[in-house]
Amino acid sequence: MNHNDDGRNLGGLAFLPLLVFLGLYIGCGLCFTLMGVPKPFSFLPRHVALLAGTLAAFYLWKKGPIDEKLKVYCTGMGDPGVMMIVLIYLLAGGFQGAAAAIGGKTSVVNFCLQFIPPSFLIPGVFLMCCFISTAIGTSMGTIAAMAPVAIGVAQGAGLNAAAVCAAVICGSYFGDNLSMISDTTIAAAEGCGSKMRDKFRMNFAIALPAALVSLVLFYLVSGQVQGGIQVGDYDIFQVCPMWWSW
Repeated sequence: MNHNDDGRNLGGLAFLPLLVFLGLYIGCGLCFTLMGVPKPFSFLPRHVALLAGTLAAFYLWKKGPIDEKLKVYCTGMGDPGVMMIVLIYLLAGGFQGAAAAIGGKTSVVNFCLQFIPPSFLIPGVFLMCCFISTAIGTSMGTIAAMAPVAIGVAQGAGLNAAAVCAAVICGSYFGDNLSMISDTTIAAAEGCGSKMRDKFRMNFAIALPAALVSLVLFYLVSGQVQGGIQVGDYDIFQVCPMWWSW
């Protein structure tokens, strides 16, 4: 059908979203193939090209605000609530991948290690994981990114490796439970019909006391730093997207 809801006959222009998707995904894949790059079609994921095609479809529909367009779009795909979760999850995954690709996670860790006192190192790891997981909305992604760094810091400083790993896991789950772009948080809010801000307030009231108690306990088991800590370089520009996501 080449008519949209504002009564215009789009004709061949109605194929623009499909052409955008195919042009980006297949075009980039073919270009990387000719360049001899391994796994050429993995450099531009399908869902990224799909989102670009979706934006093109929204542009063609001049009538109505963006939330109305999203509602119609999600209804056309299936259940609006479930499809909205899928869209947000895709966008969150894109942000997570972009933050990792530009070195945002590494810069956050190195930036924090520059200012954390040695006696507060394990609680500092806990706070770093809280911040990163809240920003990117995934506990598993935070653990995968932070665990090697935290274990290296623990070994270099002579700290209890088990306590450091516990700090990483606790901080990762804390942030994932509160993040506005976490898939589990979105699914829970959509499933019970609540607003995200209401769920955030309820979760925050439960998670904050537990986080404060954990912070004290991690400080008590920190022990004495016995070695040096190797801190890498950081870039404030790479840290900024993580702050903005808050």
